Amino acid sequence: MSYDQKLLKNINQVIEYNIANPTFTVSELASEVGLSRMHLHRKLKTLAGETAESIITRVKIMYAVDMFDKGCDRVQEAMNAVGITNYGNFNNNFKKIMNVTASYYIAKHKDREAIS
Repeated sequence: MSYDQKLLKNINQVIEYNIANPTFTVSELASEVGLSRMHLHRKLKTLAGETAESIITRVKIMYAVDMFDKGCDRVQEAMNAVGITNYGNFNNNFKKIMNVTASYYIAKHKDREAIS
């Protein structure tokens, strides 16, 4: 495994460890992985084409999606689990990543379960 792959894996682990922390910042992520904030930003733009902030958000939203897939049917419960306190912010990010609102996603998931 290359250094870059290890770094990306470590970044994901740090984000997942801090998933419920609503005050977790890019600076804290950089500190945890042993890079300056700017070096982390440059590295992630090169490796993933994303900013650290967008990666943190994507990991949190995908965690919420996993919760919905496993039967969670409350947006507020998922928001609490991923440390996003503003409903509008959560829903905008969810829609940006999943192309549907969280409520719509949950309803469609329930429909699929009812059919099977």
